[in-house]
Amino acid sequence: MKLKELLNKQKYSIHGHLDLDQSVVHFTDSSSVVKKGSCFIAVSGSCVDGHDYSKEAISLGASFLVVEKLLDIKIPQILVSDTKEILTLWSSLFFDRPSSKIKIMGVTGTNGKTTTAALIQHILNSVSDCGVIGTLEASWGKNVRKVNNTTPGVLLLNQLLSEMVHDNVPYCVMEVSSHALSQGRVSDIEFDAALFTNLSQDHLDYHGTMDSYFKAKKKLFDLFPSVKQRCINGDDEYGQKLIKNYPDSIKIGLDSSFDVYAKNIKLSLKDSQFDLCFKNKVVTVESPLICLHNIYNVLLAFSACLSMEVVLDDCVKALKTFPLVPGRLEFQRNELGLYVFIDYAHTPDAFYQVFKSLEPLKESRIITVFGCGGDRDRTKRKDMGQYASQYSDVLFLTQDNPRTESPDQIMSDVDEGIRGLIEGESYFYIENREEAIEKALNEAKQGDVVLILGKGHEDYQIIGKEYLPFSDKKVVSQWLKNKKQVIH
Repeated sequence: MKLKELLNKQKYSIHGHLDLDQSVVHFTDSSSVVKKGSCFIAVSGSCVDGHDYSKEAISLGASFLVVEKLLDIKIPQILVSDTKEILTLWSSLFFDRPSSKIKIMGVTGTNGKTTTAALIQHILNSVSDCGVIGTLEASWGKNVRKVNNTTPGVLLLNQLLSEMVHDNVPYCVMEVSSHALSQGRVSDIEFDAALFTNLSQDHLDYHGTMDSYFKAKKKLFDLFPSVKQRCINGDDEYGQKLIKNYPDSIKIGLDSSFDVYAKNIKLSLKDSQFDLCFKNKVVTVESPLICLHNIYNVLLAFSACLSMEVVLDDCVKALKTFPLVPGRLEFQRNELGLYVFIDYAHTPDAFYQVFKSLEPLKESRIITVFGCGGDRDRTKRKDMGQYASQYSDVLFLTQDNPRTESPDQIMSDVDEGIRGLIEGESYFYIENREEAIEKALNEAKQGDVVLILGKGHEDYQIIGKEYLPFSDKKVVSQWLKNKKQVIH
């Protein structure tokens, strides 16, 4: 694409000799991926300033830079007022506005985004083709791409959508994080539907207050004229606030006042069943997902698919073959009679929802392994500790991505919620996560529930600034292999 086409209707000034008729074949805001002939866009972020990496970009072959302030360099510069806005615009133009050529459903909320998105993709794949972009990966058809953020940067996001469009994929479901909405990563995406799961305490280290956090999520509903349908969890406090603004949305919940609702719910440690009501029609739904919060995820996914004109019976049929989502109450099969689950729960409300659902279903004890992430919202640690100790018969506190924070400080914060609720031979602090998981499994007896919370699908442990290979699932699998009880 020619440079003059990318700069069309933009306010800019050129410093140094630059041919506007030249073709731009590669541009990036990451200096580490610059190659010969690249354009480096120096974006000022919340943590780092791209202008500080200009020399690295030049050394790797950048031919010109887009900047917000003139730098003392020897290659041409395009001076603009907002490089982030330029990156967003160029990403869309370069890939020929792919979001306008595919129906995109955006899922936002604190918990449930990944499972809801996976459900939507699975259902739509049963009748058509659907891509997904989210925490676990970006995938469509046989294509799988690893992504580093729940919602990728704007350049990668448009590239992924462009590839889906090229492959004639008509639908894409995308997890949309509050960070992405705050940072404008999706500001040029043409969403067709917006979905809201729930909102509870998380990311306050970034947003500051719950009100600010909610306003960030709400942008998905407020700022995109392309949105034709909104699906909202009406049983959630913040969902009710959204419904007041958007009364014509599809409202889901456990009450007959909602458009799509569930009744006669039957839960077990292996699956769930309920009657789904929609437009005077009642169908019995069998789901391989356990716990009440997953009923909401199913209702929201069905609502989105119904808005895309999928027949309700097709939704029900597809759900029966839905595979477990990695790290989302993922059951680890065994012949020891243990109910071992790996889950990504890392907020107070996620803890509460998991424990509240499992407590009445347990056959024996609940044994829990968890930790809290370092360099993140400290205010949620006490509540997480309180819920874990309140519902667990045995508790193992351990590391969960301590990053640069002292593990002792993290433990001290969590311990404020645990103190007095569980102690003695029922409460252990084991810094090494692998050892903590193994000790929890060794402690378990037939009928016990073993909950390993916090990391879910992650295949690393962040210690300091280093990403070290680590997987809860691999630790459990190895332990089961050692017991010679693995089922293939």
